[in-house]
Amino acid sequence: MAKVGKFQSLNQRYSTFWQAPHRPLFLLSYLCALCTVAWWTLAEAIDLSVSLPVSLPAPLFVSYGLWHAHELLFGFAGAALGGYLLTALPSWTGGALLAGWPLKLLVVAWAGERAVVACAELLPLGVVLLGGGGYFLCLSLLLLREILRAKAYRKLGFAILVLALGGGNQLFLISALTGATAVSHALLRGGLCGFCLLIFVVGSRAVPAFTNNWLAQSGRAERIAVHLQVGGLALGLLTAGLLVGAVLSALVGWDSLAYGACLILSVILLWQMRHWQCTLALRNPLLAALHLGYLWLPLGLMLLGANGLWGAQTGELWMPPGDALHSLTIGAMAGMIMAISGRAAAHHHSGEMRATLGFRIGFGLIWICTWLRLMVGVVPDHGAMLISLAAGVWCLGWLAFVVGFFPALRGPIIRPVLSGKRHQNASKLFD
Repeated sequence: MAKVGKFQSLNQRYSTFWQAPHRPLFLLSYLCALCTVAWWTLAEAIDLSVSLPVSLPAPLFVSYGLWHAHELLFGFAGAALGGYLLTALPSWTGGALLAGWPLKLLVVAWAGERAVVACAELLPLGVVLLGGGGYFLCLSLLLLREILRAKAYRKLGFAILVLALGGGNQLFLISALTGATAVSHALLRGGLCGFCLLIFVVGSRAVPAFTNNWLAQSGRAERIAVHLQVGGLALGLLTAGLLVGAVLSALVGWDSLAYGACLILSVILLWQMRHWQCTLALRNPLLAALHLGYLWLPLGLMLLGANGLWGAQTGELWMPPGDALHSLTIGAMAGMIMAISGRAAAHHHSGEMRATLGFRIGFGLIWICTWLRLMVGVVPDHGAMLISLAAGVWCLGWLAFVVGFFPALRGPIIRPVLSGKRHQNASKLFD
């Protein structure tokens, strides 16, 4: 009876779990980030070091590396993307937050994809494609329905991007499972380009906006002026440099064009950040995470561009391109996911937003993890040890972050969910 009562109490505490999309989708994103690395990199290192008689079964996919990259890009980042877009959707359309059975259906589609990809070699290709295509299709249809209903046509690009990522996911599965691994690697790079575009579009507006809110609430006179012309130029160049450059590089070997575009873009993005009050923002942990996470976008592009051009001129790279890409995947993508989604758990009873201890520890460890992973390409003699160390730091970071996120999984929905504005129902936060 005591166990039944405890279960009922727990059920009541989390009865509102399905009332907002950020709750299940952000949580799934974090768990995917944790489990994907723990299943492969960390588990493999532990098995080798202690010679365990029983090890975790390998994912039944083409290779560990392709499965790992797919899950972090389309699973981890895909769930975070859905949580963010569906949370922002009511502010675009004036509608209500997605809740109830449509949200549960979306979660089932996401979980189904994880299952079929992990067992892909046991299933017919048609079954893998059917199970692996549901999440992005459902997400894009949900976005399109609400955007078209509200005639918020300026936001159609987000729905199109989701649809494009879904198409890329399907093409990746086909190419990987039919032996065209070169094509599947090119598609992964294309998917990463899409997420880099999203980081720019969201971050270049959100970081200054949240910083301005904090500056106003702190009574400071400083403000950030957002130059739309510079932002538009950067967006156009980012699209051309990343997407077109990646295609030309893959098809005709114009690597220098793509690398040069990366360098130019990194300078433009750093120039854009020069008035963002970054020094002041570092005093606030929530803002510090936003600024430091976004900073990895230009730094990662600069590293990729400089590394590639140096290799093209000298025939010798500073580090393998795959290692350099982690500046974007760990630093920019994971960092910005933490910085933005973690704000949902930062509501304080005072009406302000304050970073939880789990947020601070988690983001700090992911920042360290980025540098550790980049060092693999610099000191390859210690590569295995550094990869294991980076994987352990990554897992500890997400564990801390998940613990800090738990307050956002229960109780009434605090609106706005991610904004820096003061919320109105602060008294209900800890009911």
